[in-house]
Amino acid sequence: MPSLEDVFTLPATTELRRQRATAIHRVLGTTAPAITPLNYALAHHWLEGAEAAARAADGTLLAWYRHATTGDASHLRADHDRVAPIVVNPNPDQMCRSAIAATPYYVVSPETVPAQSIAIEHVRDGFSTAATAGFGALLRDHAPIVCLLRRKRLHDTLLSWTITRLPGTVFTDHTEHPLVLARDLIHEAGHNWLNDALAACHVTIPDDQHFYSPWRATKRPAFGFLHACWAFPLTVLYAARVASTASPEVRDFFTEHLHTQADHLQQARAGFQAAVTLVNHDDLRHRMTKIFDAAVSVTAAHPA
Repeated sequence: MPSLEDVFTLPATTELRRQRATAIHRVLGTTAPAITPLNYALAHHWLEGAEAAARAADGTLLAWYRHATTGDASHLRADHDRVAPIVVNPNPDQMCRSAIAATPYYVVSPETVPAQSIAIEHVRDGFSTAATAGFGALLRDHAPIVCLLRRKRLHDTLLSWTITRLPGTVFTDHTEHPLVLARDLIHEAGHNWLNDALAACHVTIPDDQHFYSPWRATKRPAFGFLHACWAFPLTVLYAARVASTASPEVRDFFTEHLHTQADHLQQARAGFQAAVTLVNHDDLRHRMTKIFDAAVSVTAAHPA
């Protein structure tokens, strides 16, 4: 398997975060702090909140967003450690819907409260498990805000997503099993990583080519297809590394996941080999190919 820390360390994204966060604070009329993954994610929350407050003519709320700092959200962190993620668990009626996203989303506000202690513990354990499996840098840099959605049973359909307007924020259903939560955090952090990587490397994927996606059972534009071919292989590498340490129930869950992905990756393989040539940046294309090929190798031991 590839060295995951090396794969996820892409210096160009650090500069991208600095530029974007600085631009946001310039719009808000404030001085950008030292740019950390959390500051970068929160800057986008401040911008979205400020825009909504301005449209609602709420001067008090607008002022809060214009001058909010990381310290204003420190009570939402999973731990006092400076790299601990923010963990929130909003009610469904607190989620926003708008033209900026196809899915609901949540913006940190002065009314935001931390998630319950058990949920925070699950996120903390999930981050720890992910780090042990080699995904620590990915979650630290690309999932510093975790928005837990519905609590479900293990074999229910677990939904998760990200939106490009809130990089660094992950929205996900969760169960009582931190190892499964880690899988879904890795999947969504992978989407955030790839969005930043494409932007930082100045890669634009043409929208006129489509490829069959076994994950959706339909043809998808190259951009969405490549995202699937990146995020799902990450979950394969994670599941293969942690399955043997899981409880029997979770181990069976991961085994089923690996079997399913073995079939999907084989169906997607030819399409991926064609689609990845659209990534006109040698280093990024190499990283994406490395992860996909590693996942194929892992699933070869778990045929569908």
